[in-house]
Amino acid sequence: MITAFFILVILHFQTGYCQLNLIKCCRDNFITEHHKNGSVGCVRSNQSRFQVWSYRDNFLEENLEGICIDFDGEQFLKYQLTNQSDVVVKSIVSDAVFPKCCPLGHLYNPESHSCLPNSTDSSTYLFSQYIKVGLPHCQIILDKTFENASEARLWSQTLLPGDYCIDKSVGGEFTVRECQEGMEICDQRRCFRKCCPDGQSFVNGATCMDSYVHGLQIGSQSFSPYIEDLDDNYELIYAAKKCPKVGIYRTNPIQYSVKKNGQFKYYSNYTKDFIHEDVADAAYCLEHASRGSFNGFYLFFCIPQGNLEAKFSFTLWSKVVSSVLLFFTIIIYIYVGETKSTFGKILMNYCVTMIGLFLALISALDVTPDAWLNCKFRGYAILFFSISSFAWVNIMSVDIWWTFGQPKRTIGSDQRKKDLKKFLIYICFGWCLPLIYILAIYVLEISEILPESIHPYVGKYKCFLEQRNDNYAILIFLRIPSVIFEIVNIVLFIKTITYCIRVKNEIRRLNDTNRSKEYGRFHADKEKLILIIKLAVTMGLVWIFEVMTQYLDLKSKGTFLKYLEVVLDNLICLQGLFIFIIFICKKKIFQKLSTKLGVSKRRISSSLSSTTQCSLGSTNNVNNVNGHYPMTKRQTTLSMNDSKI
Repeated sequence: MITAFFILVILHFQTGYCQLNLIKCCRDNFITEHHKNGSVGCVRSNQSRFQVWSYRDNFLEENLEGICIDFDGEQFLKYQLTNQSDVVVKSIVSDAVFPKCCPLGHLYNPESHSCLPNSTDSSTYLFSQYIKVGLPHCQIILDKTFENASEARLWSQTLLPGDYCIDKSVGGEFTVRECQEGMEICDQRRCFRKCCPDGQSFVNGATCMDSYVHGLQIGSQSFSPYIEDLDDNYELIYAAKKCPKVGIYRTNPIQYSVKKNGQFKYYSNYTKDFIHEDVADAAYCLEHASRGSFNGFYLFFCIPQGNLEAKFSFTLWSKVVSSVLLFFTIIIYIYVGETKSTFGKILMNYCVTMIGLFLALISALDVTPDAWLNCKFRGYAILFFSISSFAWVNIMSVDIWWTFGQPKRTIGSDQRKKDLKKFLIYICFGWCLPLIYILAIYVLEISEILPESIHPYVGKYKCFLEQRNDNYAILIFLRIPSVIFEIVNIVLFIKTITYCIRVKNEIRRLNDTNRSKEYGRFHADKEKLILIIKLAVTMGLVWIFEVMTQYLDLKSKGTFLKYLEVVLDNLICLQGLFIFIIFICKKKIFQKLSTKLGVSKRRISSSLSSTTQCSLGSTNNVNNVNGHYPMTKRQTTLSMNDSKI
């Protein structure tokens, strides 16, 4: 009985092989494409899971009459070409599809669970021209080896269709790979977690794509010394990347190891203890990765996405929009000559540091192999631009207060030299001081001279100054300095806005003689509100929200506060939009652009009293009233046309 069954199987193989006489419609790596006009063409395919085994191909381009077969992206079809021009779909293929473990022209390597190219193999064991490659849907795949194709085929009859594949191995024997339900096999043999599905690996980042030739190699890798009993047999848990983003361990900074029972053991600096994770829940996976200069096997770890999504991903487009508008602000200010003033130079430096901060924050999202910048470098870049942005906002606040809040300023022949000297001091405060500060943090980190409770960690777990249990480095090196900057800005804002409102009130009293009291009061209140908003943005008061969210974990206090934090984060990241509106979208800049571009200008009224300026003329009027608020020619106006606000 068994002998008769084997004879039938052999006859089935031979019969199937004799019928392999249909030509592939398109060239290799191409599939058919149906056009709207009813014609059929060939298009390059990015998939390699469905293939056609044929002794010839390119039937359509040769304009032969007859029948050809191919895959159209969804199913196998037979096509008939008549009169060397008309191609019609003859039928949908109903023949059996052969489940091959590797693509055509490859042999299976049981040792690395990969495929090796071999163009000399005749593939005579295939019983169908229609090939389905691999088992990408299976979580665990168990290999069984047989001496010949008949035994392998006989065993496969006991398995469910779609849950197994057959292929010839590099040693000449045949392997049946079958899907396993559950994790029971990992109780008997050690299992490793593979990031991508069967036949795939990381290509150009943490993206799983069909490659077939890599599989997994445990020996002679950077992580090999941290695996117990390296030579033991093992199975793989496929598609084990548990989160959208993974980071790479090029070294062993967390003292990890993979135990013989498959457990992942690592030391947590947060809990100050070793953590043991079962193989089913371990937050690691192994994978081959190729990108740029990286080409090898690496151990990856899961990056939690909670804080990252709320703090970075939700504000990604806000950062992009702000960066673009800040760039245009710089270009327009330089083009119209607004950088000749001290405040114009300050604004340009602030725009540069904000662009640098947004780009550094965006780059921190890239934790894939061969990330264009090292995570530690990006962490320090974020720190530098954060401190520098606070510093330049502080400089802007000081300069605005110095201009608007000081009633007495003298004019001398050496005023330009004084302005240059003042700006050089600003440069040292805005760029040099943050650089020295960041270098000091770096020296403290690598020297490890500080106690553990205040030792700074940058770029180990995330590309920023890390917050750990019983560690207050982020409080000392970031939060306290930012609070100091904001306190100074608030004090200067209050002093400046108080002075300006007092001056504008005096101006309103003069103008009210020619206007109704109600209209004058409404107009004055509206101008006060606009002035406060513009000064608040310019003097960096929106950063109060950032300082506040550093101390308050709003997302853990309910849904409303969670989304409120996202809204506040977006307001902070839209700094570029606010700056563009305040400093570019105003009549003075439009006039200068029109002049530079040669565009005809509308006649501008010589009287700008409706904008209520704290100008020389209006100041003289105030002085004539009570003499309490003298202002000089170098005093800048407080209007929409002003070079500062």
